[in-house]
Amino acid sequence: MRFLSFIALLCLSTLGYAQSLSISQLKVEGLRSPVGIDTNQPRFSWKLISDRENVVQTSYRLIVSSSFSKCKSGKGDVWDSGKQESAQQLWVDYEGSKLKSNSKYYWRVQAKAGSWKAESKVDSFSVALLSPKEWMGYWIGWERSDKADKTMGVHTRLAARYLRKDFKARKGVVQAMLYVAGLGNYQLYLNGDTLKWGTAMTPPTDYRKRILYDAYDVTKNIRTGENLLGMILGNGRYFSPRTLGTPHNVNFGYPVCKVNLIITYKDGGKEILSTDPTWRLSVNGPIVANNLYDGENYDARLEFGDWLSPDYDDSKWNQAEIVLAPKGELQANMIAQKSVSGKPDTFRPVKIFKKGNSYIVDFGENITGYVCLKTKGKTIFVEYAERLKKMGDIYRDNLREAMSRDVYINANKPKEVFWHPLFVDHGFRYVKVSGVDKFSESDIYAIANYTPMETIGTFECSNPILNKVYDAAVRTIRDNYTGIPVDCPQRDERLPWLGDRAQVALGESYIFDNERFYTKWMDDISDAQLPNGELPVIAPAFYVNGTRDISWSSAYISINDLLYRQFGNLRPIQKHYESMKKWLLKSSKMYTNFRDGLFIKNTYGDWCIPPEHLAMTVSNNPRRKASPYLISTAYMVKCLSKLDEFAHLTKTFSDTIKYRPLMRSYAQALNRTFLKANAMAKPELGKPVYIDSLYYDNNSATSTILPLAFDIAPKNTREKLVNNLKQTIAVRSDNHISTGVIGSSWQMRTLSDNGLQDIAWKLATNKTYPSWGYMVENGSTTIWELWNGDKANPSMNSGNHVMLLGDLLTWVYQYLGGIRSEDGYRHITLRPSFDIKDCKYVNCSYDSPYGKIVSNWKKVENRVVWDVEIPVGASCLIYKGKDADTIGSGKYHFEFKIEK
Repeated sequence: MRFLSFIALLCLSTLGYAQSLSISQLKVEGLRSPVGIDTNQPRFSWKLISDRENVVQTSYRLIVSSSFSKCKSGKGDVWDSGKQESAQQLWVDYEGSKLKSNSKYYWRVQAKAGSWKAESKVDSFSVALLSPKEWMGYWIGWERSDKADKTMGVHTRLAARYLRKDFKARKGVVQAMLYVAGLGNYQLYLNGDTLKWGTAMTPPTDYRKRILYDAYDVTKNIRTGENLLGMILGNGRYFSPRTLGTPHNVNFGYPVCKVNLIITYKDGGKEILSTDPTWRLSVNGPIVANNLYDGENYDARLEFGDWLSPDYDDSKWNQAEIVLAPKGELQANMIAQKSVSGKPDTFRPVKIFKKGNSYIVDFGENITGYVCLKTKGKTIFVEYAERLKKMGDIYRDNLREAMSRDVYINANKPKEVFWHPLFVDHGFRYVKVSGVDKFSESDIYAIANYTPMETIGTFECSNPILNKVYDAAVRTIRDNYTGIPVDCPQRDERLPWLGDRAQVALGESYIFDNERFYTKWMDDISDAQLPNGELPVIAPAFYVNGTRDISWSSAYISINDLLYRQFGNLRPIQKHYESMKKWLLKSSKMYTNFRDGLFIKNTYGDWCIPPEHLAMTVSNNPRRKASPYLISTAYMVKCLSKLDEFAHLTKTFSDTIKYRPLMRSYAQALNRTFLKANAMAKPELGKPVYIDSLYYDNNSATSTILPLAFDIAPKNTREKLVNNLKQTIAVRSDNHISTGVIGSSWQMRTLSDNGLQDIAWKLATNKTYPSWGYMVENGSTTIWELWNGDKANPSMNSGNHVMLLGDLLTWVYQYLGGIRSEDGYRHITLRPSFDIKDCKYVNCSYDSPYGKIVSNWKKVENRVVWDVEIPVGASCLIYKGKDADTIGSGKYHFEFKIEK
């Protein structure tokens, strides 16, 4: 049977198929099943699926309609693209009439590939309130504290705000859309039902610049007659968890909200319910304190009873106050909230044991979230921790000043109920429950709470250590997605450091569909840019910190780059191009030492170099520490090189005249200052060391890796430098990691690119310190902040930190799996490292914007057996040795001899 079927997407969204196939998934501007997109000019994309090989789209027709029936009948009264002779499947620009706010649209797409054709089913998307001027009503809140609150200090304390509003709806509701801006976080109810499972923790921003709101289709929740809208406001990052001490955060104010409910009736009439002083408010409810770092205190004796019923007597409540509007501009939230409809990830205890008068509960792995427990006892204390002390109690020194404790005060109810906090998360594997006489596994479970993203990559290989490291890395990345990419989920920090993600994010993008997540973060970084062009090391700018570092801030360039390379989305580069240019060109004027020609702005150097001994927190070996000026100058060359690429992608070709002379100047200055000859090195491990005649700086691994990775090293020096790098790692470091965050960001790829893939494999699979394998072999289920996180000073040994991953995950997918692309996987390269001696097999897959790519290979004696899958619409340059062949879409089976 001849057929072509496809999954159509609105910005990477899947739709239905012709003939025997069915719908798979839907996304709008990168979101699955979205409500309220933040643009009236969306872009459309679709995936094609066929049982034939070498299938390429030859034309498409896309329609957008004002009703389901019109779209189904093929009438695109809003937009009809007409037949387009094009192979384009991703990010097709909408070119119809202007879309309206608070409106629902229907669409479908037809595609042809030669003589095969298919048509999607009808799907829909909604447009939110596109302009702040379209919002009705006021910002409301309660801008004061009561006697129980401690509004400022090292441990800020503020009660939740409870709000309610009753309203009437007449018959004939055809659509009801609810738009909510709740700062910092909120829980929403309509007629007693939560509109989201758990708490809607909207991704935070710098609220002085942008405020994200959420959109809900509540048509089915509206009743004819009396209705009740209820809301609880928590502090989140809006009301700072710390206003004194170190670190302390920016405090934006007391929790506030703005709500618009727009009801449309069959007769065309509309009603708008908005926030105003007729809303009732109380600060005397059961959530008496909620603090991001310290936890939540809940006093069940203060419960309001049936406060979500329209009949509830709220005469003792206050009138909500109209408050000064926050400075930020309202924008629709385009990434998934931390809690979503449906069943959340839950974890049952793997072990419970008694310690003194308390119970210790082990959930088996590190989690970001909280526990749900039966309300036994008068006052219950739940303390969170990542690991245990030797004597069995929980270890909490690494939390620093974060109390990380939830408190439940019982109201002596005859019936036990399950309770969990609403407005806090914790990073933990263990909890200590106090205040209960008896406790069992049926009395508690854990709930994971992180920004949900679709898993799009899988990996497994012949080495069990690397498989365990990979699993730990996946957990670590997942646990630190909290609307922003934070460094850790447990202590009094949890901040979006740019340096932690500058290269790690690329590896993440092979595992999770994080395109919307990082597109949003690029806006956060742009918001934090100073008038003089400087970029921060933390964004959003919650942290009162003026430090600048080009290697840290380079995330602004590298992640905009990955959004195009991995997802085919050029718009972030186009949007942020001028800001990136301003940063680099102004920085080059402000921070260049014109005597030596080096870029000298650097704060962190090669952060977190493995200490020489397990008991040390930082390395004292100067020969492991690359010069900060070498690092910053090398990064200036790399960033200028990327900006030169962006100038071509955005067709601003004249800008290359500015970048290329600067690149040459910095590269020459780096080589002139740091490239040296005739090195003599003392052995570190009692072994003779041969060092070739050329080396950089102090001959540390990072000093050599960066000039090689960034193409700064002169071509006639590379062979000797590579040999030197081999000696540095293999002999001086005994095939173990000696690089910090900066060197580790490029180490694995640089080794493989220069014929040292077996050394890279050893680094990836080591069990002994310092290595990723050492972590998992010593009980870690997530990646540590320090290579010796089980032994080092507790002030800096987070057990759940992404930054040490460096380019490991990128190397796993690009070199072991061999999957690479430069343009969103329209053109794929498959080139696995078959010649790694100790790697026997790899199973790797990646669901690219065009569809699933599979690269599964194994060694059978002196042969490679390789199964490959290429998605429709893509072509592939495939390497079975040194030479490449070109193949199209389809499934392939190869067998060939291993080239020596």
